[in-house]
Amino acid sequence: MGGKRDWSEVKRILAQAPFPIALALLFGSHARGEALEGSDPDLPVVFPAFRGMPYPERLAPLYRLPLRHVDWVALTPKEWEARRGGSAWWGRPPGKGWSFSRP
Repeated sequence: MGGKRDWSEVKRILAQAPFPIALALLFGSHARGEALEGSDPDLPVVFPAFRGMPYPERLAPLYRLPLRHVDWVALTPKEWEARRGGSAWWGRPPGKGWSFSRP
């Protein structure tokens, strides 16, 4: 990827996705401001319709979005709730990263 990413453009694309993304978050080195040149952002996306879908099928609609060089994590709301409680991997320090939810 390299360089600075326009996160407002990423949020705009997620808001216009042809499926209702319940929540998307930025975490990892980009969220901490420590990304190296060429580092891909990590974006977990929560989508209720992922329930019962094999993981590779969940990724297909995400890869069709006009975003490149993204490490997607496709979760159901139940999976998100199970993973977010206290795990440093999912946690975001105050003021770091961002989240997006569709109204």
